[in-house]
This record gives sequence, C-alpha cells and structure tokens, in this order.
Amino acid sequence: MVKAVILISVLVLGYTWTLQDVGTVELSVDPSELDSASDEDTSRNATEFNATEACVVAPEAGQCMGLLKRHFYNSTSMNCQVFSYHGCGGNQNNFKTKKKCLEGCHPDETCTAAPVTGPCKARKPRYFYNSTSMTCQVFIYGGCGGNQNNFLTEKHCLKRCHSKEVCKEAPETGPCKARKMRYFYNSTLMRCEIFVYGGCSGNQNNFRTERQCMKKCHPKAN
Repeated sequence: MVKAVILISVLVLGYTWTLQDVGTVELSVDPSELDSASDEDTSRNATEFNATEACVVAPEAGQCMGLLKRHFYNSTSMNCQVFSYHGCGGNQNNFKTKKKCLEGCHPDETCTAAPVTGPCKARKPRYFYNSTSMTCQVFIYGGCGGNQNNFLTEKHCLKRCHSKEVCKEAPETGPCKARKMRYFYNSTLMRCEIFVYGGCSGNQNNFRTERQCMKKCHPKAN
C-alpha cells in the first residue's frame, strides 16, 4: 500500500506550520483564535502599561476588520465604557474586561466601594473591604457585574486593602485632569493632609475624608 504524504505549509501571522499526515488532511483555522493571537496585547503595543496614555486618550477602533467588545476608561465621567475594537492597532485605552479597566485607571474604588452583588443569580461567597471598620467581610456575589471590591479570599482582601504600606506611599495625582480634593497620610508627620487627585490611577493612599484617612492609618488618634 502506498502511503500518501501530504505536506501543507500555512503562513499565519509570520509563523510557518508544516503538517504531515497519512491519507486526507483537513486544515481548519478558527477565526476567533486568529483574532486572539493577532490582537493579543496589541492594545498595549507590546509595551509596559502606561496609565498616562491609557486612562486619558480617546479609544481607537484600530485598522483591522474584527469586531471585538472592549472597554475604555472615560476620564470625564470616570467610569469604564464599552466600544468595538477591530483587532489590531489602536492605543492603550483598551481593556478586555471592565474589571481590568477599573484596576488600571480607577483603583481607588477597590477598597472603598460598597459591595455589589451584580445582576446574575449565582450565590458565590466573596469578601469585600469595609473601609469604615477596616475589616474584610463576606457578601454574596451573583457571578457577574459588580465592582472591584470583590475578593475570592479574606487573605487577598486584606493584602490588597489593609496593608500598612498603603499609609507610607506618597500621594499620586494620577494622569487625569479632574481636580478632586482628597486626603493622604503623611507617615513622616503622622497626620492626614490634603492633595489634589486627578480622578484616575494613583494609589491607595487616597481618602475621601480626613476621618477615613486617620482611621485607616492612624487609628490610635481616634
């Protein structure tokens, strides 16, 4: 019996794959895989995340022919919104999920927002950080939607929101242009002071009131 050897070379995204098999070979390429491969980290342009660009610039659809759901940060309304991405090009204001968008551009929500169950019907135990009592507490998460104050374990919650290092960080205005009065803890002078917050990015040494700041970073003074 003669074995038929079929060699197929396919050039995709700069890679040559050689397939060898006996008999009939069927080559199937999933378009979604091509999309995910071609646009992987394209929105970051293979560079380190830069909040100054990502959180301020208008979203760009890009040049390709795809139609992908993405999120961008609106520095005017200070929230993340959906736009359609074409699969290549564009800029860094391009996130696969709302969660990643908020983590990149609006981290102050993570430890201060009230817990949100979300619209779905699952009943998943999660932890949120209570910035008033400075503890991590259980709530029931529906499985979709919600906000960033949502952790799988108490350990993750405490590590993110209750670190003493937060109170040692220098205040960060962030790249956006809002002018919001916030408080930060000055660990040298051991007091809370006012600074101007731009409305996105920054760090966790950022409090809406002097009382919240003192309670978290200087509880003995209360």
